[in-house]
Amino acid sequence: MSKKILHFSIGPVQDFITQSRKTRDLLASSFLLSFLSGHAMVSIIQNGGRIIFPYVQGENEHNIETSINDPLLLAIYQTKTKKSIEKGPHIGSLPNRFKAEVPIDFDPKVHCVRAVKQAWKRVADAVWDHFIAEVAPQGKNTKEIWNRQIGSYEMDDSPFYWDISWVIGEQNYLLNRRKNWRSYIPTEEPGDKCMLFGNMQEISGYIHTERDRNGSKQKQFWTSLRKSTSKRDSTTYELREGEKLSAIALVKRFYPLVAEEALGWKLPTEAVRFPSTADLAIRPWREEVLKTHNDKAIAFMKHVMKIKLSAIGIHDDEINKSYDEERLVSEFKHLEGPFFYSSNLSNERFWQEKGFDVDSCQVEELIELLSNIENSYRKPSPFYALLVMDGDQLGNLLQSTNMSDPGRWVSHSLASFTKDLEGIVKCHGETVYAGGDDVLALLTLDGALSVANNLHMKYKEAFQAHSSHSHNQATISAAIVYTHYKAPLQGVLKYAHYLLDDVAKDAKGRDSLAIGVWKTGGPVLEWAAPWQIIQGSGDATIIEQLALEFKGKGEDVASSSFLYKLREHYDRIGRFSGNPEENKEIFRKLLVAEYLKSESRENEFEMNHQVEKRIETLVNLCLSSWRDQDHTLHYAEGDFRSDGALLVRFLAKKGEENS
Repeated sequence: MSKKILHFSIGPVQDFITQSRKTRDLLASSFLLSFLSGHAMVSIIQNGGRIIFPYVQGENEHNIETSINDPLLLAIYQTKTKKSIEKGPHIGSLPNRFKAEVPIDFDPKVHCVRAVKQAWKRVADAVWDHFIAEVAPQGKNTKEIWNRQIGSYEMDDSPFYWDISWVIGEQNYLLNRRKNWRSYIPTEEPGDKCMLFGNMQEISGYIHTERDRNGSKQKQFWTSLRKSTSKRDSTTYELREGEKLSAIALVKRFYPLVAEEALGWKLPTEAVRFPSTADLAIRPWREEVLKTHNDKAIAFMKHVMKIKLSAIGIHDDEINKSYDEERLVSEFKHLEGPFFYSSNLSNERFWQEKGFDVDSCQVEELIELLSNIENSYRKPSPFYALLVMDGDQLGNLLQSTNMSDPGRWVSHSLASFTKDLEGIVKCHGETVYAGGDDVLALLTLDGALSVANNLHMKYKEAFQAHSSHSHNQATISAAIVYTHYKAPLQGVLKYAHYLLDDVAKDAKGRDSLAIGVWKTGGPVLEWAAPWQIIQGSGDATIIEQLALEFKGKGEDVASSSFLYKLREHYDRIGRFSGNPEENKEIFRKLLVAEYLKSESRENEFEMNHQVEKRIETLVNLCLSSWRDQDHTLHYAEGDFRSDGALLVRFLAKKGEENS
């Protein structure tokens, strides 16, 4: 039978994913895009076609199910063939764009578009039925707003939230041309706006005015919905107080809670109760405290349980009977991250939001118990890391002319890259999305650089294993944002993509890493360089190695004035020499002298060559560098930037609140 090539994509991607306030919003939106793309793929497979890119389907033509090698695609296929799924995937692994071989009479609009609309309808209907329908009568035209935003399920060209593009043809650039025919421009809706999607109306339908401030129907609607959704878990509010959302945002927020009806399988607990930013920030500290100061952790947790349970009338003697040491340790492991920061415990609003009525004596005792842990170990860091990675110029690889079937080897290389990727991330955090050449992960401060470096090496190894021609071409860039757990997730995501696209890829010539530090007020530090600048011995990067060395023994060098003096004395200084190598040597000698005379050096005994080696590495981080189109590394003449040194200090201090 004659075949033709189909290129298909679904969006919007960044606009949909970045509009997230909770980490679970981020996970849910990434997964949902993969899920809908997967339904389009399955419609092709069931109608005699084959997915060419990405590599998610093998050559077994006799058994479709065994030919599918992607867990999400397999789960979707099984639900479409009426098979029950005990444990389905929860991480998006399918890209929003794919290439397929289809029969000559295959109609993408009839099959692919219909499959996407039917899947979207199932997800949206599950959320409406379980959460919105009960409170909709309290709103004003809530059902009409919902239908308008979700879009039509019909096969005509009526408005639909998702922007679907497809084209038939051999060349890989055709889809880009097709998408350029029109731009996805969200419609600006009337009324009060959604707090995630600012162009959309929130679904109560009421307009808040100064005159209507007290006892407004809008407030009553959202209070009712908030109480209704919290019934599923008495310890968690799915909607924050004052949060008003559109239909699209509500689908993102709630479908994980009704996944069996929405997707066809239940999501695991780790997906429904996805770690918050505070949980990620506290993870290394909590694990170490349980190893080394178990008794203090138990004392702290026992007092937390007294506060929690006294609020519902359970007294000390009952708590002592029900909570032995083993159970208190378990509770400590799963306690919400914000409880471990004294600034929260001393804040009256924190307790009000948790629904606990506590007196000052209880709070003071709890803060003292937390201080006991901190004095014996250290204060917890309030920072976690967000990692985004993206392959460089993948389209150019696909257009490669020196291979008979470039699509196949690229596809197989990417499949090798994503295989076991979650295992690398899991050591230090959580995978949000891993499909094709894209990665999005939430990590601990301690582990982010290690994970990024390992994934970078894994990417290059995957391409080397499948083609001797690709090792110099196939590269991947990354961005890490070390961010305070209270920083707005939406802003951090957008900043991470700026670092990836504008800094790591454009400014540094790709195959690069960009890093930012975002405190509560916004970004305070930015650094970037090609990967070859930072790769050290083994899995550790030289940034991590320097952070350990500068932390030192005895007096903490990282907290001294040395690293700060670099900004004051040398930042953006004019070049000393027109020769870049000679210029770098002058900087090295100046910094060695500065380091040796610092007061913090008085009680340390190091050989001068060790100091010189350390400073030479530091200078490499502080001199601006980039790659050209031939992959040659260049240093800017005299462009010294202390952000490299301050990044080392930040990591050495673990971003502690008092640093």
